Amino acid sequence: MLREDADRGSSLETMQCRLEDIPTTMADLFMELFHDFPAKDREEALRMWQWVILARRPLRLPELHEAMTSAGGKPRCKLDRQGQKHDSTSEVARYRLRILYLSRGLIDIEPAGLFVEKGSDFQNNGLPPIDGAPEKHAALWAARVQPIHVTVQEFSAEKGFLLFSNITGDNAIGQGHSILSLACFNYLGSEEARRANDDNNQQRRLKWQPPSSDLYLQRLALPLLVYAESSCLEHARQAEKLGFVATHFLQDPKAYETCFLPEWLGSTQGTLAAQIYKSSYSQPGPTLSFLCHNQLFLTAERLIDKPEFKVHSRNNGGNTPLHSIAWLDRRMDKKVAGLAEILMRRGADPKAQNFEGFTPVNLARWGNLEQTLKVLTREPSTARPEISSTETPEGIAKSRALEEMLLVWRSIRVER
Repeated sequence: MLREDADRGSSLETMQCRLEDIPTTMADLFMELFHDFPAKDREEALRMWQWVILARRPLRLPELHEAMTSAGGKPRCKLDRQGQKHDSTSEVARYRLRILYLSRGLIDIEPAGLFVEKGSDFQNNGLPPIDGAPEKHAALWAARVQPIHVTVQEFSAEKGFLLFSNITGDNAIGQGHSILSLACFNYLGSEEARRANDDNNQQRRLKWQPPSSDLYLQRLALPLLVYAESSCLEHARQAEKLGFVATHFLQDPKAYETCFLPEWLGSTQGTLAAQIYKSSYSQPGPTLSFLCHNQLFLTAERLIDKPEFKVHSRNNGGNTPLHSIAWLDRRMDKKVAGLAEILMRRGADPKAQNFEGFTPVNLARWGNLEQTLKVLTREPSTARPEISSTETPEGIAKSRALEEMLLVWRSIRVER
């Protein structure tokens, strides 16, 4: 600003006044930049800041463009028969100007190396190599969107969201992570994502590897797919830490099948299903892990009979993550988790259960049979009256618990 004043021939007094008008702190400066921000653009600006600040890694320009322009988390463009969409290179490139406007210049698009560094986020997230990709597409994926300085990141995390909404502090961050997780979840459950997974699975079954240029174009058709697969659950975890449980994991479990498709073919890295499988053994309770555990159980129960899974299971000796998950139907601790979820869905009254201690609240708190039995062994009322000399209190409690659980479980499954 001072250089511009000097170029215009402004006096020293004018430049001194300009200096005095500059806010004394960076936070005040940032607030000043947005004091006259149009109300009609606040919602869009809030979404953009949530993606840029809360993303697990700096987003590439096509990823942010897709996240911002997709409706309800669904891909913007329908895929054609080749799994590709129209060339939106120019449209994405023009989006740079929108980013600069919404951020008042505090967010910039920085060129970065592409597919060069070993272990880069591109390689880890499964993006195809640069060979065969058009140069104009490569240039787009080389653009990384991030704040211009660490002070912008810190300000946004502390006070920045207050510029566009009335939610402050941890509530704003927790809600932001929950919104991002929901967007990723919807993206994974979209028809386009399902078709892309179906195509990839068919190619793997035929042991055919398409040209890298085709893979690249498919990735451009669904720019957010890789990020959604690797970050959906993590955003939900971060939201839960701040008090926002990701309730979208209680949606129709059929949406999970898209997330599980890569698991049918033995992929254990970078998929939502693998992350859920890993998280299902974490601390029990009515939390994200508990919700994921339940949906994982219900989804696997359906997928176990699908022809694609049966073929792959035979070819791999039954040693796949989904195979292990599906057979949880034989394990009572997972039945308890699945039953608790169903009871909570039905809004069951805990007092309506005949079995003492067997309530949705307690099941949600315990989360698995092992925890349940620890409580049951301290409750003599759960023991059967006929006690033989060879039965231990723990054995009696286990038998009684299993009998009651099976009865209630079967009755609810019939109602479903």
